[in-house]
Amino acid sequence: MGKSSLQKTFFVVAIIAGYTCFHQIFEAFQHISLILLENDSSFDSDNPTHEVDPSPLLRSPNNADETLLDDWRAVTDCNIYDLSCPFHKKFAPHPFRRLFKHKKDHEVEFEKLKAESFFPVNTTNTYTGFDGYLYPTMVSREAKDECMKLAQGSLHKQVKQMIHTRLTQVSIKSSKDPNEVTDFVAFTITDKNYAKFMLHETHQMTRDIIKFNNAHFFVGMDLYTVDMACSYGYPIVYYKHDDENPSQTEDNNENERDVRKRKKGMVQNSKLMVSQMLLNMNQAFMFYEMDVWFVKSPIEILEDMTQDMVVSTHENHPFQMNIGFYAMKANDASREYMDKCVQMQTDIPHAHDQEIMSRLAEVFEDRKMKRFKPGEEAKFRDRITYIVPKVEHPCTAEKLGPLIMVAHDHPSPTDETVSFHVLADRPLTGPFGKMILAKEIGAWFGFSNCANNDDKISSGQGHESSCAGYYDRNGKYRRYLLLDSDGALLGHPMTRVQGYHSQHHLQWKIAILVTLARHTNRILILPKTLSDVDKKFLWTGLDMKSVEDLGVQWRETNFFTNKKAWYTETLPFSSVARVMLRPSGKLLLHTQNEEELTIHSKGRTTGWDIESDRKLYFDALFSMSMTEPEVREVEALMVDPYDILPFFDLSKDADNSTTLHEVRKVFDALRWCRKDGYKGFQFIEHPLAPTGVKSTDNCYSRGVEWDKV
Repeated sequence: MGKSSLQKTFFVVAIIAGYTCFHQIFEAFQHISLILLENDSSFDSDNPTHEVDPSPLLRSPNNADETLLDDWRAVTDCNIYDLSCPFHKKFAPHPFRRLFKHKKDHEVEFEKLKAESFFPVNTTNTYTGFDGYLYPTMVSREAKDECMKLAQGSLHKQVKQMIHTRLTQVSIKSSKDPNEVTDFVAFTITDKNYAKFMLHETHQMTRDIIKFNNAHFFVGMDLYTVDMACSYGYPIVYYKHDDENPSQTEDNNENERDVRKRKKGMVQNSKLMVSQMLLNMNQAFMFYEMDVWFVKSPIEILEDMTQDMVVSTHENHPFQMNIGFYAMKANDASREYMDKCVQMQTDIPHAHDQEIMSRLAEVFEDRKMKRFKPGEEAKFRDRITYIVPKVEHPCTAEKLGPLIMVAHDHPSPTDETVSFHVLADRPLTGPFGKMILAKEIGAWFGFSNCANNDDKISSGQGHESSCAGYYDRNGKYRRYLLLDSDGALLGHPMTRVQGYHSQHHLQWKIAILVTLARHTNRILILPKTLSDVDKKFLWTGLDMKSVEDLGVQWRETNFFTNKKAWYTETLPFSSVARVMLRPSGKLLLHTQNEEELTIHSKGRTTGWDIESDRKLYFDALFSMSMTEPEVREVEALMVDPYDILPFFDLSKDADNSTTLHEVRKVFDALRWCRKDGYKGFQFIEHPLAPTGVKSTDNCYSRGVEWDKV
């Protein structure tokens, strides 16, 4: 046999062997695929049309056998600040993506809903129903009266009683000298605007994070705050500004600028005066403002403290003091320093307290008086003139690194961060913007309370208490509503062909969610808003007070990326239901219970064809959300109302169903913020990422009706 014949024989054998190997691999692949399809609840053997989404395989060709996360985990695993999350996480396709070509959905019959079965939407009066929280237990009437009685004395007497009879100091042992032990207390200043949102938060944060349990007291600026603190047994002293004469109370008709100016003076005076009183009582202390949120205890900072004072700085100006946090030892140097601060505040009442403390610290540290000469005139940064005082006992101050106590209008966290101080472009702004930004970056503490009452939940081992705090919730208090959307990280994309850059499309979708949240008594999670240049926070364009006035509880966009909000350490939710309403009248339902979520089951999918007038489609959606047990009792309800604008007449006088009329009323009640000279509402835009959003970018209480935008 020749050489060429041997080569031909070799090639034939190789081809036959290759074909046999390929055929065996192909049969094995078919067998595996059949098993996977048979285990897929959405696969119908009578109608095997099945779209396969190749994107997970394309993203991770070497890890195709990894367990894929449900695509709704984009809400719980992908913080809006994290632009790379969709790429390094492995998400399964949306469960409805493969069902759009199925022709064998079930028809559902439903009765027409009557108008009286819905809540009437009142757009003028604030909703006063259940707010969805269980607050800490109030103290007895006798204990409250005793607290209020203490608040009637002079500020000096109140502080003295607080130190000697109410508080227990925290003993801090120096890390430099084990024989040096300093007893500290802490205080915070608050008024009604902050107290009603954050009093419980700050008290529990001080106890659990800062570790100053029963060593902290509030300084209340008004009777509302004092009454609230006394009701819950929180230590508080009352700073009565000129005995709160009628001309200086909030009830007087002052304009906003005058009120802010008066309160600024009150806060500055009380901060310095209480600091001075504590030092004169030989009491070391730590001060922090209500908009400072701790993620770690500052005790280690106090242990390493070698100077008379330690103070935070600005993230964008590490050489400039930020007195949102400072701590002082009680000695001759610190007393002289604070005495001179108080005196200068009295002599120059319009000077900023931070500028006074900062400039006097420089004077005290200039021990050889090379820069400052006693008796000479000098100027603050804002050009206010002052006389340089004579210093007897130089006071030393340590300025903390800007990434330890992070103070900025959009603070950036690091692994060494102890606290966040969310700043604004002007002092004494409302608390909403600072709170929402603290929540979005994950610094918010989130008060918790579990009450033993009639709302107990049955468990396998008897009963456990109901919990209804900010993050810590269970039972009937743990009910959430989220926007569902395929391929958009469960957000609202403004760049799809249908509704491209349309504010109206977004507004109607939000109106549907708010209406559904009202009817199902669920907490609305604000969706991501995705554009071609950035991701936007909805609260920069939507006035969230108008949502609250409709009786709807809500949470920030990044709420579930904070694991404090999760059901367990590994499960964000105990159960999930996803509902989609299609323009064709198809109503799709996908459910997963706790067991299925634990084993990463695909869950179960059901579909109906609504054979009714198109205007009743939303009646069916609402009816199923409120009455279908699998949907009504589920913890996380994710709804995709699709796009209703091209298919419905949503004018006020249109002959629509009860539900659509209700949605229209909610749409009219919502308020949006605008930019001067801009047609339509205005989001705060920051290229590529929302890290530049500031606290003052919020729209709270500033929105207007849509037809006035």
